[in-house]
Amino acid sequence: MASRTVILINPDREKPLIAPLGLDYLAATLRHAGYEPELLDLAFESDWYAATNQAVSKRDLLAVLILIRHLDDGLYNSQTFFLPKSRTLIEYLRSKTKAPIGVIGGAYSLVPEAILRFCRADFGIANDPEVALPMLLEAIESGDGYEGVPNVGWIEGKAFRRNPIKTARVDGEWLAERSLIDNVRYFNESGVTRFETKRGCAHNEVYSTDPITRGNSVRLRPAEHVAEEVERLAARGIYSLYADDTRFNDPREHALEVCRAMAERKLRDRVRWYATCTPKGLDAELAEAMEAAGCQGVELFTDSGDADQLRRMKHTHTPEDILTAIESCKRYGIVVISEVQIGGPGESRKSIERTLGLMKASGPDMINIHYGLRVYPNTPLGNAVQTVTPLRNNFHLRGAIYNNESLLRPVFYIESLLGRGVEEFIEELIDHDPRYLFAFRKEVDKTYNYNDPTILTEAILHEGHRGAQWDIWRRLIYRLPPLSLNGDRPSRGKRRPRRVIQSAEAGVAV
Repeated sequence: MASRTVILINPDREKPLIAPLGLDYLAATLRHAGYEPELLDLAFESDWYAATNQAVSKRDLLAVLILIRHLDDGLYNSQTFFLPKSRTLIEYLRSKTKAPIGVIGGAYSLVPEAILRFCRADFGIANDPEVALPMLLEAIESGDGYEGVPNVGWIEGKAFRRNPIKTARVDGEWLAERSLIDNVRYFNESGVTRFETKRGCAHNEVYSTDPITRGNSVRLRPAEHVAEEVERLAARGIYSLYADDTRFNDPREHALEVCRAMAERKLRDRVRWYATCTPKGLDAELAEAMEAAGCQGVELFTDSGDADQLRRMKHTHTPEDILTAIESCKRYGIVVISEVQIGGPGESRKSIERTLGLMKASGPDMINIHYGLRVYPNTPLGNAVQTVTPLRNNFHLRGAIYNNESLLRPVFYIESLLGRGVEEFIEELIDHDPRYLFAFRKEVDKTYNYNDPTILTEAILHEGHRGAQWDIWRRLIYRLPPLSLNGDRPSRGKRRPRRVIQSAEAGVAV
């Protein structure tokens, strides 16, 4: 009998590690379809050449798939491009196996043709691989071509070909298995393990990639399946988790159902979890339900505190929604980080002042400031930017603006009317407030950008910190003990904050 073994490769090695949740769900789907998925997790391999050789050489494999989650770190202050590593890996695989090599993940969904040409893979699967991969493997087994298999793209001669997109259902009980990746090890080394309550995103902000990478229709997992999955992870000693949804509270009623299912199983006594939420609909009722289910913290998609700027960015929430959401979380002891995006179309110094003024008035526990919008293709912003070519002629753009019309390499939009010295202006408004995480471009030793931050990694591995990365930063800044399950809620007492800045020479917190 021909091999039905499929190697799934996670090449991400940036620290702290992020568990490849999608591969766990994909493996469960493949097993359900009668295939034999195996994981090659290069995150834990010191010599990935040797590990890759051992995994694929002299083996009869049906296919090899590489996860490419991100094109880059999405940060203006660093602009780290990830794809060269994936291309090198594919080139090495070519010398070790004759099995077809494919790519999956959000990055491929954004720029399928450019990634296939850059990485030289045989095929790619956009959007949900669960719906396409079993069909594709059947086609490979029978010797058929890729035609008719949804979500698949490939290079034929000089032409790029792709099939229509079909989204997958996510209501299968088998998704709760979580048996491919070493979730306990990821929990120990990254401080958190992830789970999904839904798939897809119906929001369409000017810069948002989620409708492209996750599908623009929201598909809900049964609340009981989610609670069962969390309970299985808790049984393995994993007590810190993150709901990997674009917006946990949209739709709001499903979020309430998930919280009630978790509360019924008394998971609050066994786990602490975090979620990304939109301000709209995060009221006292939902905050109370989330806290009763074990929610520790919320990452709030604030973006701006200026009503006009929110409308320009195509958000559905208002400044009043932001105030309600933060107040509701504070009432029930849920810590909040407010994500702020500065520099988008129409931004002014006055709108920046209104945004940071709202942050001061509402009092989230942390505020993460992103300066510059990463411009991705096929988004409203990306489509608008690509109408002016070449990119270097657009005076709003920064980054890789030469020979990069596909936007494959990092390009950032910064409203030109803001003028020079915007970062200095932001720093003045922050005025040394320790709640703000803002990586000033000239201060490359700051480690707030989540791109291999030494201090954060050390806190997880050697100080026992667990939780969302931003919450670990909060604990380090305010000298709070590691996350626990016993009455762990934010202290409202005044503490002298610790300056968490990495010394370029010593690599220590000062």
